[in-house]
Amino acid sequence: MYLMVLLSALCHNSAFLYPGLSFLVIASIGILAYVLSATVPTLKRSLGYGVLWGVCVHGSHFFWLFELLRTQSTCALTGSASLYLLIVLYFSLLTGCWFLSYTLVRNFLGLTKTHSLTAAFFVTAVAYFVAIEHYALSLFGRVEGYPFLNPFIPLARYRWFCILLASVSSVYFPGQTLSESYRRFNKSCDLTYIEPLVNRAMSKEERALITPAHLAQRVYHQLTSAVSKQKNSNDYEKIHILCAPESAFPFAINDYNDDQKLWNAALYKNSIFLIGTVYEYEKKVYQSVAFLRPGFKYLHSCPIMQIYVKKHKIPLCEYLPKFTKKILKGLSNSRHSLFDLACNLSRGKPGIGVQQFILNDQVIILPQICSEFFCTSRIVDFLAERRHAGSDKQFVIFLFINDSWFIPSFRELMQTAATLKAACIQMPTVYVGHFGYKQLLR
Repeated sequence: MYLMVLLSALCHNSAFLYPGLSFLVIASIGILAYVLSATVPTLKRSLGYGVLWGVCVHGSHFFWLFELLRTQSTCALTGSASLYLLIVLYFSLLTGCWFLSYTLVRNFLGLTKTHSLTAAFFVTAVAYFVAIEHYALSLFGRVEGYPFLNPFIPLARYRWFCILLASVSSVYFPGQTLSESYRRFNKSCDLTYIEPLVNRAMSKEERALITPAHLAQRVYHQLTSAVSKQKNSNDYEKIHILCAPESAFPFAINDYNDDQKLWNAALYKNSIFLIGTVYEYEKKVYQSVAFLRPGFKYLHSCPIMQIYVKKHKIPLCEYLPKFTKKILKGLSNSRHSLFDLACNLSRGKPGIGVQQFILNDQVIILPQICSEFFCTSRIVDFLAERRHAGSDKQFVIFLFINDSWFIPSFRELMQTAATLKAACIQMPTVYVGHFGYKQLLR
């Protein structure tokens, strides 16, 4: 049976890593159901099965974290490996608890028939994955989970599965279909991607050579070129949305008013510019998205029309819980942060910035920055806002991500996870990363 557990883990890893093998996630879960139902394992053996499956699955999955720690953090190689192993062990023990709980339920209820055993397995499986997605990271001091282990994520690569999710969502939350929403949005708006120059995949030496003035000039030339092409097209009357991803301008944008005016001068009456940047307010720094548009009065000589600030911080990456600082002392060169670039960022609070960008009477952009879309923004909240606004409003989510942090397999996984959520939300979602943009499920 241990070989069957290893086979299940292999199928699970293959489904997440290779888009062409996404269907194997179904085989993985089916094999586990067989292993735990075909025999009557002891509690100790059930725990062993779970930990073994967890080590194989999570050891492969969290390799992205090891690479991130090794290449971008203040940790030495041994510190990166130690933190990686601790995370893998923690999630593996959670998996062991899942297998153990199934055996306890089976023994307590005296289940023997195939249909009852299968039902018990899937109930405990759902409970496990829900706990992972919503509560697994609560030990860091806030109630939150880890969203990238959802077994539905690989299936979101299949169009039929996304259509099925969208159909279920439309039954409980009737309204426009996703295709109708995209049709309305693309009829009135046109998108252009502004390629970032600075990203965290660059070495510290390369980043040090990039100055705000150099970066602002490069953005200006891209804006000028994009606007010129739009003017010469047949879509001149459309709203022209130019967007740059998270951290495209990694400096406090309200300290560079002249650069903002330069960008604003490149825009024309129907164009707007959304750029991932940093915003400083009351001596605190926030990850943010700036909204620039021509034809309005400057506020304190600053042409920013609106600013949106990120309201979620990632444990270990963007903040350190108190109890981890003692652990970090022996693993990292810094006692305050694992990542120098993110250590000074604050968590946005109500009252700072806006919650949405209003383009006109019909189109409203809901900005989201990286982890908050996956970890804190609930599907029901999006659906409730859409229903409250009525059918005459068109909401569009713009997800700004600095995916240059991550290895290619995890970048693809993030986009697939965003696709899964977009299918449930039934709202147009534009994924804006450091390697391009995509209208998910268009």
